[in-house]
Amino acid sequence: MLAEPSYEIDTAPKVTVLTCVYNGDRFLRDAVQSILDQDFRDFEYVVVDDGSTDDTAAILKEFAVRDRRIRPIFKEHTGIADSVNVGLAQARGTYVARMDADDVSMPYRLTEQVALLDARPDVVLVGGVAQSIDENGKLGSIVTGGRHTTTNLNMFPPKVAVSMQPLMTVRHEALIKCGGYRPALDIAEDYDLFLRLIRFGKFHNPDRVMVHYRSHTGSMSHTRTVRQERYSALAEVAAIEVHQGRPDPIDGCPPDEVEERVLRHNVRRLFEAYVRFRVWRRVNSPAARQAEYRLSRILRDAFSLHPQTLFSPKYHYLRYRILAGIARMTGLRAVRRIRRWRATRL
Repeated sequence: MLAEPSYEIDTAPKVTVLTCVYNGDRFLRDAVQSILDQDFRDFEYVVVDDGSTDDTAAILKEFAVRDRRIRPIFKEHTGIADSVNVGLAQARGTYVARMDADDVSMPYRLTEQVALLDARPDVVLVGGVAQSIDENGKLGSIVTGGRHTTTNLNMFPPKVAVSMQPLMTVRHEALIKCGGYRPALDIAEDYDLFLRLIRFGKFHNPDRVMVHYRSHTGSMSHTRTVRQERYSALAEVAAIEVHQGRPDPIDGCPPDEVEERVLRHNVRRLFEAYVRFRVWRRVNSPAARQAEYRLSRILRDAFSLHPQTLFSPKYHYLRYRILAGIARMTGLRAVRRIRRWRATRL
């Protein structure tokens, strides 16, 4: 039998842990149990079932009977961004900790993240480091959100400070002020949130494994990766528009009009070159080496002499970023190939 909550059920908790799940019964038990096993006890656990058709609902009902801190919400399938907003509307905690339905949180995660937020009023988000874990529970590589510690929107592409969505604990008030998640960018909803949330404080990613991040065959397809990179680039362009004093082109925008509104003040050739580079940088597979994402195509786009690009100040910095990125990624991939070759010779 699980321990009873350490606070009265009608008292607002310090933390709301928020998970959204769609057909996630395979790993859901481990994810939920890792939250119930936290050293920190003053939390509620809001789990939004986004219209699952597997055993997700039954698992959540079972856990809710055993522990009163779990508050399941069942709804029609509308996507991750809308589901998170439904959960946020029910959240009562001072802080909101995001958790994915296939990951595992370390037992000290909430204790350390809450302590950092309590001690640092200038910090709006605390993340950390994740360690990958495969379908069978085998630990893998260390994963971080990114190398930038600050966000600079005075350039294109911008430098963006991020965390990882299943790692982060955020001030609830800031989430409300920035408008929560935007369904119009429902696949890059976390990256879009980071770009807007940075207005309210700093991000802090301690060098500490907070989560085992599940990597499995159903987690991300190539098609989803391309779409995610495109939407992430749109979020960056929109953030730069706001930074330059223009209205946010995504606010109140229907999903099918997002691209047109975001790019109306920007060079589309510039944007397309950037998206191709993002996809090439992220995916190292035969699918990513289709004609559209070959290195030769990226270089051709980056050094286009079309008048729109030749005289665009943004294009000058983009060329530098693409060349530097290609050199870095090519070097890293060459090192990996050499290591694999050496391993086969031993």
